[in-house]
Amino acid sequence: MAGSDIEDPAPSQFGPSGASPGGNSSESSTARPPDSEVSRLREQLAPELEIVRLIGRGQMASVFLARDVALRRPVAVKTLRAELAADAIARARFEREAQSAAGIAHPNVVAIHRIARLDDGSPYIVMEFVDGRDLAATLAAEGPIDVSSARRILVQLAEALAAAHAHAIIHRDVRPANILLERGSGRVVLTDFGLAAVAISGAPAVTRITREGETIGDPRYMSPEQLTRQPLSVESDVYSLGLIGYEILTCAQPYRTEGLADPMTARLRTAPRKLSDLLPGAPLDLETVLVRCLALQPEGRPRTSEIGRLLSGRSTSEGSGGRHEERRGLLQDFLAELWRRRVLGEAIAYLGIAFAILQGADIALRALGTPELVFRVLVFVVLAGFPVFLVFAWAFDIRRGHAVVTDAADGAPGKRAIRLTMQILGIVLSVAAVIALGWWFLR
Repeated sequence: MAGSDIEDPAPSQFGPSGASPGGNSSESSTARPPDSEVSRLREQLAPELEIVRLIGRGQMASVFLARDVALRRPVAVKTLRAELAADAIARARFEREAQSAAGIAHPNVVAIHRIARLDDGSPYIVMEFVDGRDLAATLAAEGPIDVSSARRILVQLAEALAAAHAHAIIHRDVRPANILLERGSGRVVLTDFGLAAVAISGAPAVTRITREGETIGDPRYMSPEQLTRQPLSVESDVYSLGLIGYEILTCAQPYRTEGLADPMTARLRTAPRKLSDLLPGAPLDLETVLVRCLALQPEGRPRTSEIGRLLSGRSTSEGSGGRHEERRGLLQDFLAELWRRRVLGEAIAYLGIAFAILQGADIALRALGTPELVFRVLVFVVLAGFPVFLVFAWAFDIRRGHAVVTDAADGAPGKRAIRLTMQILGIVLSVAAVIALGWWFLR
């Protein structure tokens, strides 16, 4: 299977399969494309690919099982529906799926072999065929998944998202229908990057392919910032992962919706229920991670790289190896937090601007015959302001495009400790720098 959202109209040796149309709805259709369309596809893809049969057909795409003749392996061929071939937005989303996923080489992300165009300019994608079915179909057929299997699924999903996020790609449509479970191995494969956005490192904006006023994705798995059309970040995918975690363990949503006209507003107004309320005896560490994923504010959610470590138990290992892993994880968290807040970049920018100002001031003051003491005072102000600037760069999170005060009491204990330690250290360094510079100038 190479996607989701489309039911398999006929069984085969490869098992039930589907492939996401990359549209805005989870609904699917098994209506077959016209014979002329299939014949044209067979003719144009031969002799490299042999079309075997239709896997499924959705609102935006048709997906076919094919055989790669040279490599003798099954592949999935995804084509944009003929009636959408002239739609620039549809074509752009379709090609975005291939471009986004192709840059992520990870076993838990569907592999893209190539993207090309038919004679009429309509794009098609040749991708990995995954023998299995999607998570939505699994839950519908079998009900809740046991804790051990759920951990394995969530860890692999987190690793897939971490790989995407490492390439600055926000999936934006993480839901059970886009998560495939390979038959036999149990491998989890994340698919359908058609709605993905490319996050600009250190900036709040993401590039999108969206019509004005259009809501994309499945609202049932959207983060609060998606529902309210706020700027998105990789933490939006983390929120979706938290919702999926509750669903695969309980087949229920974590929010109470009684008395609400719109169930989607529950996640904007109420806190999630404890996992143990829905699943008595649920492990505390699993509950803690999922609740953190559902934090209302994105900065309160863990990173996907952290989720895999927490759920697999690597962060609680005993002995010297466990302590080493914990220390290494803390250092990684600290460096990642510095990068996320753009502290290093801002520090370099401050020093560069300060150097330019001092050079210009030195030339101007010499030309005016101003006493050297004035220049020394200016140097003192610039240097003393540097640690103060770093404190503000850390304490005010400007990742989302505006200054947001970082509450040291917010988030997980590890994050609180890092934030509080850095703020205290910054204040101490600022005071020490001012005292040292003052003594040096006045001695």
